[in-house]
Amino acid sequence: MDSEPIKFHIHYDTEDHFIPMSDFLTASYSAQKIIDDLNKQILGGQLRYQLVVIPPEEGTFLKTVGFIAVTLAANAVVVPIASDYVLGAFEGIAEHKPADYGRDHGKVLRDLTVGFFSKEVEELEKCVPHELNLDRAFKAKTDFYISCQSNDDIKGIGFDNTRDFPIRHGDFKRHMSKERTRPLDSDFVIYDVIVTSPVIEDKDYIWDFQDTVTGNKISGYMRDEAFKRGVLNGKYPFKNDGSNSDRLKILVEYKKQERNGEIEKKETCVETVYSFNDVEITPIPADLPKGTRFQQTAEAPMEKIWTASK
Repeated sequence: MDSEPIKFHIHYDTEDHFIPMSDFLTASYSAQKIIDDLNKQILGGQLRYQLVVIPPEEGTFLKTVGFIAVTLAANAVVVPIASDYVLGAFEGIAEHKPADYGRDHGKVLRDLTVGFFSKEVEELEKCVPHELNLDRAFKAKTDFYISCQSNDDIKGIGFDNTRDFPIRHGDFKRHMSKERTRPLDSDFVIYDVIVTSPVIEDKDYIWDFQDTVTGNKISGYMRDEAFKRGVLNGKYPFKNDGSNSDRLKILVEYKKQERNGEIEKKETCVETVYSFNDVEITPIPADLPKGTRFQQTAEAPMEKIWTASK
């Protein structure tokens, strides 16, 4: 453990000696997310630390929020950088080379964090390549500056304990980033289901099913056009006795993406219907999409995500 705590400051230029609790919490959450993302993406998650709020010294009127970074990892010289683009990002954000820090891991986190907070988005984007996913950190930085911009009493921001506030209120917008999305591979699962709400008209409405193994509800658009036409022309008649006993074997695609570093669902689709009431429509092919899973007796990992909003 580092013998001395490493501090950095979020210093508000404001006439009052206080800020709203909401601004304080936003600053705290943003700092935590930025440090976590920088540690994970640039330092390989090698550093362990604890962030705490440092109370102001007695008698002072400095409007400063302080955080201690306590590092518990590592006997090695600061973080081996795995690739050139990560090294470039490290040097661009911290404005030092890794070797400059020796074993002073706390100062690494401080300089990376202060650098990320203080540099405008355009400058950061020049040194942070797309391959380095700091999207969560960019979102946290944006949240912080939106919070500051919405408070007209905050005239500027600095990141030390002097009365120098280089980032003025009019500059805050240059520290806000647009939303960042990244495509992700879809998840594919083959289910045996009961049809609970079919679409029997020529509309692109959502179908509802119940997984016969877990009992979970599955809702999605029908993308098997041949099966859809068969339903419309009466080839696959659904029972209308209210029994909900029509059974299908289906391939479900869960389309997803990453937005601001968080995985989110985009759409659930039935790509192929393999059987209708135990009558095979088409055999399950050998060349299924990569990673396709068959339903399990336990809840599949993604099912909580895809059923959470239903």
